[in-house]
Amino acid sequence: MYARQKQANIMTSNIYSLVVALRFSSRALLFICLMIVGHTTVLAEQETGSPAIEASAPTFDDGAMSNQLEQEKPEWFGMSFLDLAIDIEESAAEGKHFGLYFYQDGCPYCEKLIDDNFGQYRINEYAKANFNIAPINIFGSVEVTDLDGIARPESAFSAHRKIQFTPTMIFFAPEGEVFRMNGYYPPHKFLTMLEYITEKYYFRNTTFIDFLQTKAPPAAADKMHYTADILSPPIDMTQDTLGSEKPVLVLFEQPRCLACDELHGDILKRDATTKLYRQFETVMVNVHGSGDITPAGGVNKITEKEWAREMDIEYTPSLVFFEKREGDQTLSEVFRVEGYMKEFHIQSAMSYVLSKAYNDTSQDFQDFIRARAEEMAAEEGHLDIMK
Repeated sequence: MYARQKQANIMTSNIYSLVVALRFSSRALLFICLMIVGHTTVLAEQETGSPAIEASAPTFDDGAMSNQLEQEKPEWFGMSFLDLAIDIEESAAEGKHFGLYFYQDGCPYCEKLIDDNFGQYRINEYAKANFNIAPINIFGSVEVTDLDGIARPESAFSAHRKIQFTPTMIFFAPEGEVFRMNGYYPPHKFLTMLEYITEKYYFRNTTFIDFLQTKAPPAAADKMHYTADILSPPIDMTQDTLGSEKPVLVLFEQPRCLACDELHGDILKRDATTKLYRQFETVMVNVHGSGDITPAGGVNKITEKEWAREMDIEYTPSLVFFEKREGDQTLSEVFRVEGYMKEFHIQSAMSYVLSKAYNDTSQDFQDFIRARAEEMAAEEGHLDIMK
């Protein structure tokens, strides 16, 4: 019998829970004992040097980022040694994939994932039968041992794994990382993702985008949302954007995409978003399209679909931001959004790129959006980031 005891998380105010996980070998029964302890308001510094969240930080409306008690999770989460090599090996012995669920308390998209996705019996039972999942608090202090053998606090582990959004889920097989969900997926897409991983389509030269297309799509517009101010193929990504001083935004989309419809029919039409959106040179790419794309200055002409695959696009719409480098006249990716986002996070991503905050090594995107949310809440008295 193996056993591992999780330490108390002391990173944010009102965060609690001491989890004791007792795990038998794959040939024995599995038993999980969860022990909840009292609240703690101790503040700590992340290993990366970023200060802990102040206890007096402003709170926001229901559904917004706020200082809340630790979010409840499915009772079967947490079956982990917090040592990736062991967790992956044990899960494989049980015929399962191992997954990490990166979250933060007060995150409305995390709440949607737990309530709207895992709250559905079919999804929860399918995931429980085929996966072992451990939660990771991106501001937490519990040590996690990565595949490099180095033990890091959850906060530093999350930074090492380049977690930019919550929720993020990373799935592993004995071969290593096989799929990453960056940001929230709605239930039908989330279940399809679980099927894609369980059936090991990642070994079959089949992208998730292609696999998803084989499933019955929900009712959505059977068109791309081209407009006069959006560049579309054929296009040379370098030459056709050099005449503008604007940073480049590439929208990877597809027909019959509900989230694409919402992006163009609602979010991009809101005044605050429009002001930011107009500051980009925008290109639209159909992830299944056959139009010509030249990603780098006159060489390597490929199709839209081929470029989407090269760019590892697994979700539509994905917003990929590029910076133009004057010296060598090339484009360099600086940030991307590849999960379901509402107005606040779309605007935050655009502001993050326009301000070139990605060059500031003292803060990451999570630091940026928390500061932006606190500033907006202080100015307006409230903030609903899910509208």
